[in-house]
Amino acid sequence: MTLKNLELNTSAKILNIDCSDQIKKRFIDLGFIKGSSIIPVLISPSGNIRAYYIKDTLLALRDNETQNITVEKMP
Repeated sequence: MTLKNLELNTSAKILNIDCSDQIKKRFIDLGFIKGSSIIPVLISPSGNIRAYYIKDTLLALRDNETQNITVEKMP
């Protein structure tokens, strides 16, 4: 499942980031590291931007940025 498809307020674990090295480095700098827990908590009125809670931080990302991040729901 991709991060873009994860339901609101559902905790998941990051499995893989499949994008260019430059964008992958940016994600890693923001804390998007394999095994990290992430939770989508808000969706913009336009529906194409979501806020994610990761490493005690709230980050807003466009859906096209998160479609290449593979996650696994946590129990």
